[in-house]
Amino acid sequence: MNLRNLLFVVPAAFLAACGGKTTETGDTGPQGCGVTIYESVPATDATNHYYRASVEFHLTGADESAVASLTDASGAAVAGASTLSEDSTVVYFEPETALSPSSAYTAGLTYCAGDASVAFSTSSLGEDVDAAVDLVGHTYALDLAAARFVRPEGVGVLLQQYVTQELLAGVTSVSDTIAMLGAIAVEESDPIAQDYCTETFDFPDADFAEAPFFELGPSTTALTIAGFSVNIGDMLVSGTFAADGSYFGGGVLSGEIDGREVSEAFDEIEDAEALCALAASVGASCEACTADGEIACLQIEVDQITATAVEGLTLETVADSECHELCDSNAKDCVLD
Repeated sequence: MNLRNLLFVVPAAFLAACGGKTTETGDTGPQGCGVTIYESVPATDATNHYYRASVEFHLTGADESAVASLTDASGAAVAGASTLSEDSTVVYFEPETALSPSSAYTAGLTYCAGDASVAFSTSSLGEDVDAAVDLVGHTYALDLAAARFVRPEGVGVLLQQYVTQELLAGVTSVSDTIAMLGAIAVEESDPIAQDYCTETFDFPDADFAEAPFFELGPSTTALTIAGFSVNIGDMLVSGTFAADGSYFGGGVLSGEIDGREVSEAFDEIEDAEALCALAASVGASCEACTADGEIACLQIEVDQITATAVEGLTLETVADSECHELCDSNAKDCVLD
């Protein structure tokens, strides 16, 4: 599938994905506004909501009057802000501070159809890592295929189906800061293995004061999407380690794809302007690039990432992705000292 075809089939895939979402409560109400809630994040009675995530109500139509709120188990209001998406079809509630792990909450929505509520609990993520657990040496595989692609809007749902590589993150040191080495896994490897033909990258050391939460980056790496190698610039990765160190959850990956780099790789895309016009035809939009402010970049955001520790795998630094012409991705002789 070439890049043009990939973008043009997005609308059908996006609509199909929306059609499969779970319908939550919704009442047209006495005003007859005709708007209902077709999805909430978290869902009713969910027990695994991430303690640092916002609450979302997705509506079947625009409602500029909609306001979300949050209360704890005692009924006390949680401080935070209610906001709307640009098209007023998604209502967000962003708590001022992280919620408590393993705790009950109720999200409320006041909108043109009346009032609705969703009871849920947070997961155990956010509890301290056990003192006996040494995170150093752990390697985690980020399951991007099972995560939620938030941006580019209208395109992420399809891109998710074409992510063919897993991103690996290995913990190299932990103190008041945390350091990780990033790498790419061999496609469809079982058990998961490091691709020794792909250059590794060091995330800048990150403040670990909010442990077990961390945020790494910015950095730059390449992922294979729909058969294309795509550079993700200014990439940030965040998440929270489980108490036993066996995984981290609530992961978020964000960054940008420079349309000028993409256009150079495909004959059918003349320049970044052509790519941005093509993206706009399916509801995505180019924004200012971090490097120079040119309107030529697509922002990418993936959340709800879970990364599981890969038993027996310790990442090795690869200094040059072209160590030899016939590099076997499983051959450690590609690793340069």
